[in-house]
Amino acid sequence: MPPIDGVNIVRRYYRRTGVRRPVEKSKKKHRKCGSYRIMEQRGHMTPYGNGSFTLCYEPEFSIMPSMTMTINPSKLLLSPQDLGAIVAQYMPIESARIAYIECKLDLEHTDAKHLADAISIKWARQRQSHSSTSFSFGGKRSRERITIYDKAVQLDIDVIGLTRLEVKIRLPTKGRPTVAEFVSGCWEPRNPFAKMRLMEASGLCEVEQAARDAIADDGVHNGLKTYAQITNRGRADKAKKILLFEVPELWEAWLDLLEMWYCPVADTVDDGIVATGA
Repeated sequence: MPPIDGVNIVRRYYRRTGVRRPVEKSKKKHRKCGSYRIMEQRGHMTPYGNGSFTLCYEPEFSIMPSMTMTINPSKLLLSPQDLGAIVAQYMPIESARIAYIECKLDLEHTDAKHLADAISIKWARQRQSHSSTSFSFGGKRSRERITIYDKAVQLDIDVIGLTRLEVKIRLPTKGRPTVAEFVSGCWEPRNPFAKMRLMEASGLCEVEQAARDAIADDGVHNGLKTYAQITNRGRADKAKKILLFEVPELWEAWLDLLEMWYCPVADTVDDGIVATGA
C-alpha cells in the first residue's frame, strides 16, 4: 500500500503483551503474498493540525512484521517530541527502530532538469526520466534512491526555479536507531549526499568532443556511461576526474535543517526529513 500524507500504519503491534499476535500459518502461499483482513482510516489531531492514519489489522502469516509506520513530520508539522508521542501510542519507542529516512532539500533558482543533468551518483546504474521535470537515480527497492523534481509543479503553484532534491536511505538492519534515539537527537546520521558529484561546466572544454556530445544528449551521469561504451573505461574515468566534484554544501545545508528541527526553541519545524519505523 503506498504511503499517504501523515501517518501510514500497515502492521499491528499487540501493545499489552509486546509480542506479535498469533495468526494462522499457511504453506500454500508465498510469504510475500500476505494480506491484512481489516482496514480502516482514522483522523488524528496534532498541535499543528490534522493528520491521517491508515490501519491494517490481523496479518495473514505470523512471519509478517508486527507493525510498520510511515510518518511524514513535515506534512503534519511535527516536532521530534510530537513524533515520539505519536509512535508511543502504538509501540514502545525504546524498542521500535527507524528503517528508512528521507533527506530533503529545496533549492531555489534551480531548474530541475539542469540539476539532474549536472549530477552523477556513484552507485546508480542509470538516471531515469519520469517527465520533463522529474528524475530519479536508483530503483524503488534500492538501498538509496535520489529523486529530483520541480516542487512548484507538484504543488501547482506559480513559482519558477523551485527544485526538490530527495535522498531516501534504507538503514542497515544492524545499528538502526530506536525511535527514542532518533527523536532525542542522539543518533548521528551519515552524509546522505556523500556519493553525489556535481559537474563543473568549465571542465567540458578539457574533455573529448564525444564526451561532450553524450553529456549534452542525456546528462553527465548517463552521458559518461555512454562515453565509456564507445571509448574505454580509462578515458571515461579521466573525464570524471576533470568534470565531477563533491558538494559538501548540500550536507551542510541539511545539517542546518536538522539542527533547527531538533532545536527546542524553534517556532517551526523543518521540511527536510521523513522517517519510517519498523
